[in-house]
Amino acid sequence: MKESNVTIVLHVTAWAIFFLIPLLLAPPGDFVRAFFDPPNLLSLLFRNALLIAVFYTNYLYLTPVILQKKGEAFLKRYKS
Repeated sequence: MKESNVTIVLHVTAWAIFFLIPLLLAPPGDFVRAFFDPPNLLSLLFRNALLIAVFYTNYLYLTPVILQKKGEAFLKRYKS
């Protein structure tokens, strides 16, 4: 498997675990309600999509831009 494919599989698996753990640890009635109550499901999907968008905006855009602009000075300051 290519390295990029492994990265994609790891990210999808991590997100699935991150979003399913609260549902799996919730009381049984809340788990069923989360999937069959349309407003609750819509809220859950919206919050999860927003978290993913913020994470990847930071991971793929903001971090490289900031490190490219200020990274060298930052690394020199904290170099042991």
